[in-house]
Amino acid sequence: MRRRTWILTGLTLVVPLSLAACGEASERLAEEAAEQAIEDAGGGNVEIDSDSGEVRIETEDGSMTVDENGNMVITDADGNVVTQSETEDGVTQVSTEDGMFTTGSGELPDGWPAPELPGGFTVLQGSAMSDASTSGWTVVAEFDGDVTSACDALAASMSGWTAIPDTAMSSDTFCLLGFENGQYTWQASVADDSGTVSAVINVITT
Repeated sequence: MRRRTWILTGLTLVVPLSLAACGEASERLAEEAAEQAIEDAGGGNVEIDSDSGEVRIETEDGSMTVDENGNMVITDADGNVVTQSETEDGVTQVSTEDGMFTTGSGELPDGWPAPELPGGFTVLQGSAMSDASTSGWTVVAEFDGDVTSACDALAASMSGWTAIPDTAMSSDTFCLLGFENGQYTWQASVADDSGTVSAVINVITT
């Protein structure tokens, strides 16, 4: 009776361990199959870690690592590094040794140095870039109204900035505005595309 109990207990222990081992083996086989498929498609050495969700690809031209959140680190053959990450609110940031670029937010980008957009404008996308000598920001927005009203509202919002006369252009379906304040140059183009009034606003260090 004791021996039968021992055998049943042993089986009870062995079966889960065997299943776990099979699961680990199957998981690794799946990783190896995926690695081989990627290598066959693009060349290079590929490593996939299903525990961390990380994928690493190495070729003679450099390497790329992607984690489970989609963040990437790319290194070329000369050791130059590019990183790309995405925040929870959908902003993508790309960084290199020379500078940084961010895009994707439905709001004014970080560090926006100009007045906020006046009422009636809805920001669709904001982006920012910087390098050792220059910083720049771009906003794409829609306006609830016509082109003339949009341009008048933008011009009125630029209090404390000086208009650039040579930049100004206008018609019923398009206008171009420019302002500066000694530190930054601000330019906006507004156009009516089949009834949708859109604006692209750029600010750059002077």
